[in-house]
Amino acid sequence: MQTPSSASAESEKDSGNTYVGPWLLGRTLGQGNLAKVKLGKHFQTNEKVALKMVYNDELEDKDTWKRLQREVTILRQLHHPNIITLYQVFRVPKYTVLALEYMDTDLHSMVVKHNRLDECTTRKIFRQIVHAIDYCHLHRVAHRDLKLENILLNKDLVVKLTDFGLSNFMLDGSFLSTSCGTPHYAAPEVIQGRYYDGCDVDVWGCGILLYLMLVGEFPFEDVTISNVLSRVCKGIYTIPSFVSSSASDLIRQMLMVLPTSRIKVAEIMQHPWFIADLPTHSRLPSRTSSFSSKHRSVTFSPPDLAILFDPSITSPSSSVGQIPQPTDHSALSPSKPMSISGTESPNPDPASLCYSSYEDLYSATSWHSDMAESSGFLDPTDIPPIPSNVETLRSSLPQRHASFMNKVYNHPLSRPPAPNRLRSLRWHYGIQTAKNPIEVLRKLCEALLELGARFRPCDEESFLKENKYKVFSCITCHNSPVYLVIELFSIGPSASVIDIRFSSSDDSIKYTSSYSPMPFLEVVKQLILKIA
Repeated sequence: MQTPSSASAESEKDSGNTYVGPWLLGRTLGQGNLAKVKLGKHFQTNEKVALKMVYNDELEDKDTWKRLQREVTILRQLHHPNIITLYQVFRVPKYTVLALEYMDTDLHSMVVKHNRLDECTTRKIFRQIVHAIDYCHLHRVAHRDLKLENILLNKDLVVKLTDFGLSNFMLDGSFLSTSCGTPHYAAPEVIQGRYYDGCDVDVWGCGILLYLMLVGEFPFEDVTISNVLSRVCKGIYTIPSFVSSSASDLIRQMLMVLPTSRIKVAEIMQHPWFIADLPTHSRLPSRTSSFSSKHRSVTFSPPDLAILFDPSITSPSSSVGQIPQPTDHSALSPSKPMSISGTESPNPDPASLCYSSYEDLYSATSWHSDMAESSGFLDPTDIPPIPSNVETLRSSLPQRHASFMNKVYNHPLSRPPAPNRLRSLRWHYGIQTAKNPIEVLRKLCEALLELGARFRPCDEESFLKENKYKVFSCITCHNSPVYLVIELFSIGPSASVIDIRFSSSDDSIKYTSSYSPMPFLEVVKQLILKIA
C-alpha cells in the first residue's frame, strides 16, 4: 500500500482508498456548514479516530478561526476521563483537521433508538456528564452547548463530552454575554440576551439532558421556535407521572428560570437521585481546584501550525496573525510530527500516536497522576485572551426564524406588531431601588452580618464629596475569602443604585473554592437574595 508521505497533501487515492494526512477516510460521522466529521484509520496501526475537517475557506473568517483556536486550547488543557481527547492537528490545502478520540455512538442516537431510557441507565450516563461539567467549571471553562449530539458514548456507556467550539473561559466577577447554543437547550438568561454565569447555563443544559433521557422529548417543545423561547423564559413545562419523584425534584431544581435559585453542580452531586445505588465512600467525589499546567501531547503538521495555538512558540518564518499554507506535502506524513513544545521529533515512532490514544483511553491513573503532580495554579488571567465573537444561530431569535421559515417553506409566521415606546429607556448600572437610603443601608449591613462578613464603611469625607456611601467587606465562602466593594449612589431625590464590585486581592485570585469555581458570583447571589 502506498504511504501518505509520498502522496498529495490533501488526499491520495489507491484502489478507491482516500487519505487525509496519515489517516484513511471512512464513513461520514457528521456534517455541518463549517465542517464535517469522518471516521479515520491510521495507515499503519489501524487506530480509529474521528476527523473533524474544517474548511479552510471558512477559517478566513476571524470569528470562525477564533472558535477553532479556542476549542484546541481548551481540549489541550482539560484532562478528564469523560472529556474527549485531542490527538493531532494538521492542515491540508482544503481542510484544517482535528484528530479526536473515536466513540461508537452519541446520546441522541441512543435516545432516538430507545425512545426514552430507564432511570438506572440514565443515572449512569448523567453522573458522568455532571462530573465532566464539574471538572470544566473548576477549571474556569463553560461549555455552553450541552446537547444530546455532544455527548458521545461507547458500547460500555462510557461518556465523553465533546464540541467545545462555543465554550469560553470564565473569570470570577465577570459575566458572559454571547447568545449561543441551540434554542431548545438555551437557558432563559441567554435567550433574553442578559449577562449570565456560564456555570448556571451549563446546569440548565444538564436539566434539559436529564429530561430528554427520561421522557424522550424536549420539556418546552412547541410548534414554533418563538413559542419554545417564550415557554423557556416563563418556565412552562410538565413532567410525566412515570418519572420518579426524586428525579422530578432534581429536574425542577435545574430548570429554575431565575439563575440565583438554580441548583449548583456541587448540590446536584449530593442529590438523593444522583447518589442512589452509590457506595458511601463514592458519594463525595474527589475534586481538585488546581489547574494542571501540563498540556496534553498534541502533534501539529506542518510545524508552523503550532504557533497559532500556543503563543509561547516562536518562529521567524511565521507569525501568530497568519494562517500558514503547507508547501511541503511530506509535512503531513507521520514521520514529521511536532509536539506542543515546539521541537521536532528526530526519530518518531509511527505507532506513537496510536499508543498515546490507547494509554489515554485505558489508563485511569494517568489523569489522577497529572492532577496530583500539578502543584501550581494557573490564573485565568494568564490564559491568552480569546474574545467571544460567536454569532447567534439563525434560529435562536424569533425574528430571524420567522424570516427563515418564510423563505424556505413559504408560510410566514404571524407575529404581533412591536409596541411603540412612549419614552426612551433609562439605563443604570447596579440594582436600582426607590427605598430610603438609610433603610437600604440597614438591610445591606444585616445581610452582610448574616453571611458572616467583616465590613467597614468609608470615611465621612469621601461620602460627602462623592455623593455615595461605600462599604468594604470580606466574606468567607466555603473557606475562600471574597472581597467586595459595595457602593450606594444617589441618582435623584427618590432613587438610588446599589453597585457590587469584586475587589481583587492575592488571596481571592489564587484561592479557588472547592464548592464553587466562581466564589464572588456565588456570594453576590446570596447577598441579592437576602436584600431583595
